[in-house]
Amino acid sequence: MAAGLEREHLPFEVEVPIPLHYLGCDIGDFRADIVVAKTVILELKALKEVDADHEAQLISYLRVARMPVGLLMNFGPKKVVVVRKVWSPWKGLGEERAG
Repeated sequence: MAAGLEREHLPFEVEVPIPLHYLGCDIGDFRADIVVAKTVILELKALKEVDADHEAQLISYLRVARMPVGLLMNFGPKKVVVVRKVWSPWKGLGEERAG
């Protein structure tokens, strides 16, 4: 994945810590697999199939990071499946599926 992003000259970071806060207290962080251009979270999986828990994880990451777009990419045994989530503090959540 990183090689493809570099080839396209897209800025990205790997294993990006995103801090979590609750009631003003720092409670740790989660690590986004890849963040592209500080606006898109790529969550990479290699599972038989992704389920609602994996999608909920990406949605949580988007909300906490305040990033508008996330791609859940599963490089499973049959084909690559991509689930696109769009989050906005004003409009909520949108979804698209490919694969």
